[in-house]
Amino acid sequence: MRYYALLAVMHAANVDGVGDLRRYRRRGARHRRERAPNATAQDASRRGVILWAHGRSATDTFCEAMRQAAHLTYCRNIKEGFNHLHAEGKRLTRNRLKKCVRRGQLPAPARKPRRLRIGPHQLDGVESAADNSQVDHPGRLSHIKPGHLYSQGLATPEALFRAAREVGFGVVVAEYRQNALARMVSSFEMRKRTPADAKAVFCKKDGELVKKFEWERTIWERGVAAAKAEEFTIIEFTFLELISSVCTCVERATSVLADCAGARCECRDQVKENVHMRTSHRDRTLAERTSPTAANCIRAALRVDPQYAWMLDLSRHEPPEGVSNANASWLVGSS
Repeated sequence: MRYYALLAVMHAANVDGVGDLRRYRRRGARHRRERAPNATAQDASRRGVILWAHGRSATDTFCEAMRQAAHLTYCRNIKEGFNHLHAEGKRLTRNRLKKCVRRGQLPAPARKPRRLRIGPHQLDGVESAADNSQVDHPGRLSHIKPGHLYSQGLATPEALFRAAREVGFGVVVAEYRQNALARMVSSFEMRKRTPADAKAVFCKKDGELVKKFEWERTIWERGVAAAKAEEFTIIEFTFLELISSVCTCVERATSVLADCAGARCECRDQVKENVHMRTSHRDRTLAERTSPTAANCIRAALRVDPQYAWMLDLSRHEPPEGVSNANASWLVGSS
């Protein structure tokens, strides 16, 4: 679009010489390549925000409040634009990240180019004229889960955040729900299940359930470390902090956005209840939410280790004092 906007402006100004325009485009591309590695976090933060979190962690509530407060739009117009299990979602690749943050999925309405008097030696002024021929896109927001990593696209957290930084994302909001069992049970409840389904999901081989939880935390922590290595602006909070005050977390995130100076980005306290909240039966027991057989399997897998036994109380959000919830050392990833 920029190329044709430039042509229109030059035609309106009676500038003779497409060759000058081509040289200008080449020079602009070179300048953009040179500028990209040195882009500041503040510049990039206007264009892209990633929420790095597992599902069933109040992410719908946060994203909707964040989207409204900061006037953002979702990649592919849905919260999880890179969740291929959604009808509108697509596999996570570098090119799709680039399309989201640079062009967006909703084209801005075109404006008629203004007639400008410019001479053949004033081409440096054409860029601003062309930019003014389009309405700026709002910033982008996308919830990317560790499960969205794709073996034939962006397969590791390191690859994801390297690509995201290169294409212009500037802020990562990282949130983790420490009670992995509560998160898993909540996810299980999203669809109608049978006792056989519960047994298949929760009755694992010895040690497999714990390894699953350790992998989930490790892959999330690798993402946070990768984002820090790529010099993102990072906002971290826990699930408990989020459900205690959504707006406090949103305000922490919007405070680092370049377009949120002053009171422009105001969080609304009331967010509509989403369908996912209605599927979580927090007033029921573990056996009622899964099955008696599955509950027995879960208790046998977790009760021997204090790091995970506390999760059997599904109402707990954080481990008791003195209990470490750190990862085992057996899982160390690399890009």
